[in-house]
Amino acid sequence: MNTPATPQTAPWPFRRWVLALACFLAVFGARVWFVDRFGSDLPTWDQWGAEGESLLLPFEQGRLRLADLFIPHNEHRVVATKLLALGLYRVNGQWDARLECVTNAAMVGVFVAVLFLFGRRLVPPRWELAWLAALLALFAAPMSWQNILGGFHTQQTFLIAFSFAAIAGLGTCRALSAGWWLGGLAAFAALFTMGSGLLAAAAAAATVILTYAPREVVRRHAVTVVVCGAVVALGLRLHTSVSYHDYLKAHSVQDFLLCFWRSLQWPQVKVPVYGLVSWLPWAIVAWTVRRRGEAAPAGERLLTGAGIWVLLQFAASAYARGADGAWPADRYLDTVAFGIALNLLALLRLLSRTTPTGWRRPVRALACVAGAGMLAHGWWGHVSRMIGVEGPTLRAEHIDREQHTRAYLLTGDPSWLKEGHIPYPNAYDLRKFLDHDEIRRVLPASVRAPIAVPGMAAPDGGFVVPGLPAAVGTLTGWPMVGTFAVDGAATTATWQSGPLPQSRFSRWLLPTVSETPNASGLQVEILEGPATRPIVLSAANDPRLPHPGWNLAVVAAPGAGALLRARDASPDAWLAVGAPVEMAPGSYWAWQLARCGLSLFWTGVIGAACLGLGLVAPGVSAAALLARWRTTVARQSRRSSVAVAAAAAAVAGGMAFLATDPRDPAFFVATIRGDLKGNSVELFYDRGHGIRGADSAQCWFDHDLHERAMRLPLPAGNYRKLRFDPMDYGAATLIEAPRIEDADGSVLLEITPAMFEPRRDIADVRAQGRDTLVVATPDGGDPQLMVALTPKLRTIPIAYSPWPRRIVIVLSAILAAVLAPLAIAWITARRAPAHTEPKTVHHPA
Repeated sequence: MNTPATPQTAPWPFRRWVLALACFLAVFGARVWFVDRFGSDLPTWDQWGAEGESLLLPFEQGRLRLADLFIPHNEHRVVATKLLALGLYRVNGQWDARLECVTNAAMVGVFVAVLFLFGRRLVPPRWELAWLAALLALFAAPMSWQNILGGFHTQQTFLIAFSFAAIAGLGTCRALSAGWWLGGLAAFAALFTMGSGLLAAAAAAATVILTYAPREVVRRHAVTVVVCGAVVALGLRLHTSVSYHDYLKAHSVQDFLLCFWRSLQWPQVKVPVYGLVSWLPWAIVAWTVRRRGEAAPAGERLLTGAGIWVLLQFAASAYARGADGAWPADRYLDTVAFGIALNLLALLRLLSRTTPTGWRRPVRALACVAGAGMLAHGWWGHVSRMIGVEGPTLRAEHIDREQHTRAYLLTGDPSWLKEGHIPYPNAYDLRKFLDHDEIRRVLPASVRAPIAVPGMAAPDGGFVVPGLPAAVGTLTGWPMVGTFAVDGAATTATWQSGPLPQSRFSRWLLPTVSETPNASGLQVEILEGPATRPIVLSAANDPRLPHPGWNLAVVAAPGAGALLRARDASPDAWLAVGAPVEMAPGSYWAWQLARCGLSLFWTGVIGAACLGLGLVAPGVSAAALLARWRTTVARQSRRSSVAVAAAAAAVAGGMAFLATDPRDPAFFVATIRGDLKGNSVELFYDRGHGIRGADSAQCWFDHDLHERAMRLPLPAGNYRKLRFDPMDYGAATLIEAPRIEDADGSVLLEITPAMFEPRRDIADVRAQGRDTLVVATPDGGDPQLMVALTPKLRTIPIAYSPWPRRIVIVLSAILAAVLAPLAIAWITARRAPAHTEPKTVHHPA
């Protein structure tokens, strides 16, 4: 008789939900870690107009109407974002951009978890971890820093989530079913996320038309097409245009096509053909859906419709923001990452369908490894630049904006509001916002005015104002008392405030500073009746504070009538304490979650890895995983294994070759003369990525400055064009002897007046010898000059280092992680005894 098969243990029924939870934790933790490290609770840019002036101010004044939520913001009607901001403010009681960022990170985490659950239904279990790893690499990494650090950028998350739900409901569900109605509501809601929200209904209709035969569309799905058409028509009716963004639009078909292709090509900026390769898997799945029609699985139809939506978004952004064929802006990279995820899912779906034989096997492996290598190279370059270069710059900008805004609020001196040092492009408009008492009452803790502490303005008992050394630095305008006086640190004293007022919120931020905060005899405490609550003094390494000895303690706000007491009993140390600042509970918990972001990320990653490898789930073991490895590798020929290893080595060499070793930069040199008045000069350069903020250098001018010599650095590269912004607002500026020099001072290119092409807000450009006089329009807010470089300017030779240390370490780890298990499993399979089927013995009757 035949040998019975070994029974298989049933899989863990909750495995997919735990994996989805791990995916959420990893994405959420990584994003809030980025917020904590480089972000701020201070609203920036569009938030002041769209949230502060148009939403919170009328709400606090009791004149907010429902129609105010639908007022266009530029080309968009961001109703969903406004409702979220208003809801968070109502719950929290304080306007906090960090709270909005943490909420947005949670929404992205939920969406990615849903995307994981959707994708795992299309791929076999052996590809499940690969799909999870791809989602974490695309959405946990800081691809779109504007969406992560900007509380106002929740509209991007709403747009993707509502559009995906609309395509799932209208494009794949039976007409008039429950899922269909939910999809219709999602398509309608997408109209109020961004201006391109109408494309969700268009993609759903395209999915239906692509899937079914024309007769079936008319007979069974006409209502779906009609509803989608009505939503698109309503979206067109609601669309608004603004003239001040016309310069951002594509000026020619070439600009449009180049911008569209760069969206397909991103993040691999050095290999243009990658735009075709990266979208080939989705195109094959879409073609299969078209051929199979209604017989195609619902998951493949949804995958096809989502890809159509991404392509429509690329076309919309190429039209509206495609000037000079620009690369996709950072705020659109979540949509780009969504498109990459769809193509990776399509690739895993295709790999699971068939198993090639013969020479097709190594060719397919080589193609997959090469494509993954190009994607990994572009991904690594973008992420490393964001964390190592742009992130610290953003953090410094946020700190500078907080300090200037807080100084104005505490001193009332408008000279603190300088363009470029404030969270809004125009100082006059920001001052109007900040001068409203209703706005000041809701500001976040970083710029909020401290509460009035009785007895702090005229202290006694040896404490003085501000009572700290000048070398330590002060918080401008912040009420403080300390013991550093004429006698230096030798003063010993005790100070006690009067009864404190009732706090509006549940938390206080209490600043203290001492050169030796751990010295015995230094003490700060809160007295609540007979109870005494000490405050821990420690040196904080927060760059927002002016000295390492500063500490920003977070304490629970006491009740009315409590006292604040500071004691300095040390003859060798000094102590200073400032008035506390109120922090709302939602702001506090958002801050605490952001500080725990890295722990949440690693919890999700390690949990997903352990669960995926079968180390924690019942019914799946590591031995079963190794057996699967052995079975798979045993079927491979030695030639195939060598081909895979050669492909990996080729990709490693190609990535190392693409990694550049930058040398000393060149410089844009000129002297600026005129009535500068705190203006700034900014130089944008196109090295193949288009004109974008990441490729720019800036120089700021102080008040009452009439002349400034500039030397703006230019990284190594081949330059196609330059965009020079000589001022921030209307003025006449003389640009003397503009040129590009190398690091040694040798002139690489002299820029003549004829090379300056006025683009925006320029009234006149005149030559004065080798110099150029630029006159801006009276109301011009952003004058721009373009310099075309024909032929391309190569500032310095680019040196390609074949084996940069960082690339070698990363690639060695990747190759070791991939090839070592393969080698071990292959050797084990070779040494294992051959498996033979037991013979069936027939006994005579």
